[in-house]
Amino acid sequence: MVRITILLLLSSFVLFSCGREAHNTRNVKELLKSNHFDLPDLKSFAAGGVRFQCSGLFEEMTNTELLLSKNGKVYWISAINVWLTVEKIDPANLLLNSGTTNSEEMMINVLELRKRSMTYHASSIFNHYNFSGNKITNVIVDGSDMYGKVMETYDIGLVERGKQYYLFQLYGSEKGISYLHDDFLDILKSIR
Repeated sequence: MVRITILLLLSSFVLFSCGREAHNTRNVKELLKSNHFDLPDLKSFAAGGVRFQCSGLFEEMTNTELLLSKNGKVYWISAINVWLTVEKIDPANLLLNSGTTNSEEMMINVLELRKRSMTYHASSIFNHYNFSGNKITNVIVDGSDMYGKVMETYDIGLVERGKQYYLFQLYGSEKGISYLHDDFLDILKSIR
């Protein structure tokens, strides 16, 4: 009798949790569509010593292999397979031979480090912004995983805040991320 009760409890848990996950995915996609493909529900987050605003749809992940350093966090919206990484970067790790703290050179080095896990197909020009005193270098890169099978888009922002540097990366499938560039800029604008 105890075995039957345990079996019934486990099967109902699996049944209801699978249905809830599919329902959440559908709800998130419908919510994005009704919100003109802007991420809704802004909340305050903190990572790597900086605060910023982004959608409450992001959930923190424990997997840190997506980070270039150990001083950051990874967030994920599972329904649309989009990741956001936020990390404090030591400029010494991003400098090229010149030894300068030129943001474009540092961004090129970030892209070089990313080449370990993806192959680039195209990239946009560097864009420069100044939001609330934060100097930001931004680039969007299209590529695929190391095996050339999964198309991905990286929206990368290198933020200079005083003498500190922070790396924000929003990435996911090419389809899933193409409409999120304005959301990414909003995240970068909100950095405090």
